[in-house]
Amino acid sequence: MQITHRIFFIVAISICIPTTNSCKTHHNKKVVAKLKKELHMKNIVPKRKAILSGLLWCIRFSDKNSNFDFILSEYLTMLYELTLNKKDAFIKSIATKLIKNAIKRATKRLPKIFSYDRESKWDFISTLPMVHLFANNKNKTLKRFARFYKKKLPKSNKPYYLHSPAYALKTKNYDLLGDYLIDYAFLDLAYRTHADKKFQLPKNNYAHIEKICRKLDFIYTHKSDHYHDQNYYITHVVYAMTRYGTQSIPKNNFTKKIHAYLQENLSFVLNDVKDIDLIGEFIHCLKIYKQHENKKLKEAIRYLISQQHTDGSWKNPPDKDADPYDIFHPTWTSITALHSV
Repeated sequence: MQITHRIFFIVAISICIPTTNSCKTHHNKKVVAKLKKELHMKNIVPKRKAILSGLLWCIRFSDKNSNFDFILSEYLTMLYELTLNKKDAFIKSIATKLIKNAIKRATKRLPKIFSYDRESKWDFISTLPMVHLFANNKNKTLKRFARFYKKKLPKSNKPYYLHSPAYALKTKNYDLLGDYLIDYAFLDLAYRTHADKKFQLPKNNYAHIEKICRKLDFIYTHKSDHYHDQNYYITHVVYAMTRYGTQSIPKNNFTKKIHAYLQENLSFVLNDVKDIDLIGEFIHCLKIYKQHENKKLKEAIRYLISQQHTDGSWKNPPDKDADPYDIFHPTWTSITALHSV
């Protein structure tokens, strides 16, 4: 499940997929130099090496404008998650610098990143919390973002989905309801960072969406075609309820049911599904539940590290229809899973 889905027509995309020696970096050169220096430190542990190598791959991948434009909101979210681990000052400072650089770069490219449709408007809204928290020269940057929001994006604040959350609940459409939940979680975070002071945002209906989500049971087993969407829905419920790790998971019957599901399905996801994105998200969510000493979780972490490619990325089986998000997402989920506390 993607944070947001871009629906504008793409005639052709030239995707730069970095390897060890390819895709010379034009942006973030100083950050790249620091990461390389840290990677050459003696006695670096495998997990830290995996995180730093993965982050270096992400920087190289996003260096190409077409990739950067396509994954901006997801790239900012990944970096934001990396700032939340206060125990690692180096990675926090690197991620903070990368966010600032990405916002500065995006400010000059807003018309190329966001098309004139309601879906792009919600994608734009998901970037506002990071702009408010990290932008250099924040007032000037916000003015440029606000001017673009007012003049270049649709006036309608209605969601872009064809069906309502109630319809998603009735039809057990995990993918649709998960998309609603993520969009409104970012909208809620935008309100919490006071973005509504400069932007005429949609009404914050996050609490209503979450209430609907609590009514959807987890009925599908691995034998069902819906098992995939159900799993991603569950991990995104955890992300939404904790605002991507900024808050503790609430303690109630619903979150207990999610915890039990994650524990019961981890082994199958690891040994049979073997979806790198999903393995990373299961690890991350169980860490949010403070299950660090769980033996199955430790096994999953070891497996995830073993699946990293020599260029620093994580990949799923080749897909000729993969877009930049599809290529980026496995590495994003792996890095944040390993780095989260």
